[in-house]
Amino acid sequence: MKKFAIGMCAAIALVLFAGCETTGNAANLPAAPDGFVTIKGTTVSGALSDYDTNVFRDGRKITIPTMYVSDHEVTRSEYAVYGTTSQTSNTDYPVSNVNWYDAVVYCNLRSMAEGFTPCYSISAETDPKNWPGIQIDANGKYKGPDKSNDAWNKMEFNIKADGYRLLTNAEWEYCARGGKTAGGTVLGIMSAISGGDTGPTTETYAGSIFYNDVCWCSQNSGKSAHPVKAKKANKLGLYDMSGNVWEWCWDYYSYNITKSTPSTGPVVYSSEAGSRVFRGGSYDYKDDSCTDQHFSGSGAAGRFADRGFRICRTIE
Repeated sequence: MKKFAIGMCAAIALVLFAGCETTGNAANLPAAPDGFVTIKGTTVSGALSDYDTNVFRDGRKITIPTMYVSDHEVTRSEYAVYGTTSQTSNTDYPVSNVNWYDAVVYCNLRSMAEGFTPCYSISAETDPKNWPGIQIDANGKYKGPDKSNDAWNKMEFNIKADGYRLLTNAEWEYCARGGKTAGGTVLGIMSAISGGDTGPTTETYAGSIFYNDVCWCSQNSGKSAHPVKAKKANKLGLYDMSGNVWEWCWDYYSYNITKSTPSTGPVVYSSEAGSRVFRGGSYDYKDDSCTDQHFSGSGAAGRFADRGFRICRTIE
């Protein structure tokens, strides 16, 4: 009873943003390729609450393009096609120990291999093989710099290109919340807990108000990663957006977001232009780091055992 009361209080305390959105016609959306889901484009006008992440600031208008989003974190087997990795076993696990640079290299190389327009460029060059500081191993696989690189930190991003890319911070949160931009009421949250009609109830984690339904975190993971898609998906059909491994996003990391900040995030973050956002928590962190609100950031060159990424493609 005590645990139930604590969980209920935590759910009630969760107050999210209210948003206005304009969406397209779902019937006209193309079917997603295997391993992806189609996300309908929308325009969101944020309204900040005390419990928000600052991503959907009051008055900030955010455009979410229609896109294909991978329903899983990039796996070890997927990454090994193009990227340098020592993770040759448990191939259906999410790849990790990849830095932000490695992730964008993977995106552009895969885009080129599959005939799509790459999203990322350095000095107008979109082929990572020609980027300064690119590394190639004995097997012909690539990775980015091991240390912070000014040229890579100034990388340009074409969100209208149809190639593979990382989600922006706002896109990631919108998808994690199941495409909802309005939080539920206390009554709605109480109804969800009691098993009643939930209405527009907001979920603490990506797909549930209970972490064990959707999330591998330190309380249930055994402090190790697990195969992708082993927990339940959220309402959009996306797995592991809470827990398993942290996911790199495009944006420079900053909490100093205003209503004029572009949809793709801050143009620059202070003197640390190499710091990038990562989201979702991991198997090595408690559940409070795995909520659909929480985000953090670090240098783009850092590689960590519990950090990977998810990809998407703009299709508008």
